[in-house]
Amino acid sequence: MDNIIRRQQVILFILILCLMFGSAYIRACTIFMGISEGHVLAGNNEDFIDPNTYIWFLSAEEDKFGRVYVGFNTVLPQGGMNEKGLFFDCASVPARIGRYYNKKEVYKGSLMERAMENCSTVDEVIALFDIYDRSYMTYQILFADKNGNSVIIETDSIMLK
Repeated sequence: MDNIIRRQQVILFILILCLMFGSAYIRACTIFMGISEGHVLAGNNEDFIDPNTYIWFLSAEEDKFGRVYVGFNTVLPQGGMNEKGLFFDCASVPARIGRYYNKKEVYKGSLMERAMENCSTVDEVIALFDIYDRSYMTYQILFADKNGNSVIIETDSIMLK
């Protein structure tokens, strides 16, 4: 009997929250990675005002891995995965000047794209991003690999799982 009352209280609480916040417009991307019984799953959602979403496939080339991207008509990928099982997605964060500003070389191009073209593991991604200045970043990137490793990269932080 106590379980039934408790369940009803939880359902009522959730309904009240839905009524309170159901009409509010909230934009927040979600990115996750989980491991269970040797299986690695990663996923995301893109909360943005543009309903025109795209998915595009890029075939492997001599020195680049094949990859699939999702995003909007800005042509910049918001997330994706390469043929080696390396996944990424981005989420906005407030802009700030990183501690490496003007101390490291600025990469001419997209580091995300280079990582997806050439990296198979989170360790390779970390080594790549550690070389270059990231002070321009107004987002964080979660990378996860098929081995269950993950990292979040920001302007001045690299947080390994």
